[in-house]
Amino acid sequence: NALSQVVPMNIGCGAARSTAKLHEVSRSSGSASIIGEGATSTEIRVERLDDVPEAWATPVSLLKIDTEGYEPEVLEGARRLIEEHRPTIYLEMGGDYIASTLRSIDLLRDAGYRTDHVRSIDWSNVGNGSDYFFLPR
Repeated sequence: NALSQVVPMNIGCGAARSTAKLHEVSRSSGSASIIGEGATSTEIRVERLDDVPEAWATPVSLLKIDTEGYEPEVLEGARRLIEEHRPTIYLEMGGDYIASTLRSIDLLRDAGYRTDHVRSIDWSNVGNGSDYFFLPR
């Protein structure tokens, strides 16, 4: 897209430096997840965003996280980045990963983000792939 401030990196993001298996979740959607099992998987390197120098090259104004249930781990590994940059956070959540969704909301609230708009949602009625914006208070 000829964007000058986007740095693609071939890594996964999480709460700690590690390796993980990225499982193909659905052949039709191209989805993959570290959570769960799949017919095929690929081993990937996982880094904390707080430890990735490229993430700090320019001010971060938007952080998009769509990791099929691994969102809390990404948020955990980006605590310092979130605290210092206070980006708008675009997060995909839903009923397929209710525990992950609720943990993500708590982490965002604790980091000083507005979460009132999602606190009363009955997540069992929300399909996966529902997108939400979170703004710092």
